[in-house]
Amino acid sequence: MTMKFSYTPQLIPNNLPSTDRRYARHELFRAFPWAVWNSSALEGYNFTLYEVETIINGYAPGNYPIDHIDDVRGIAAGWKTALQAIDQRAEADETLARQINHAITQKTSLAPGQFRGESTHVHGDGGNVRTPRGLYVAPRPEEIKPLWDDFAIDDPVQRSFLRIPFIARLQPFWDGNKRTALMLSAVDLINNGMPPLIVESHNFDQWHDALACLFIDNNADPVLEVLTGSILKM
Repeated sequence: MTMKFSYTPQLIPNNLPSTDRRYARHELFRAFPWAVWNSSALEGYNFTLYEVETIINGYAPGNYPIDHIDDVRGIAAGWKTALQAIDQRAEADETLARQINHAITQKTSLAPGQFRGESTHVHGDGGNVRTPRGLYVAPRPEEIKPLWDDFAIDDPVQRSFLRIPFIARLQPFWDGNKRTALMLSAVDLINNGMPPLIVESHNFDQWHDALACLFIDNNADPVLEVLTGSILKM
């Protein structure tokens, strides 16, 4: 069982800048508030970087819905989980994906860290994505685990880049799939001594247009183009 999407292999860099994994980890740690801010902006939230830093430090800026603040807290928890995984040299596998997703969605999902269909108290298939160009229907819950297990790429750069559109289309979790994919790929890249991918807020329109192309046209090229321009500079 496979879930294929079209892409141009030449869009994925042959290699990324190589460095010591400890230095790459340090650079992600240094960029932590900025990474959280960009991730929250891609979700459509208009927090300033200072307000995101305030939320990270345990405070709640005024005039924002509590569920938006909880989402930012979840994003911060997800990046913290990724950093801890790097410290522990954990593999970027299903177990870590579940841990990251649980951290991200623990206050916003009915089944954080669980694949669709695993929870006995959440009904329906879920996973469908509304885009400006129409509705994307995700694989059925019973297809998720076989499709996940079928994703196997040896090269860490190709694996990290292609994992993001793969998880986005698979929609294995009830919420937070793209955020989970980006953080999981960050762990994989840093574990292999390379910089992570952080999609910046100024790419909001391009990113969401690219996702619509992925969902509706089954074409990952626009997503890969955004990712190629999202390599953290170190």
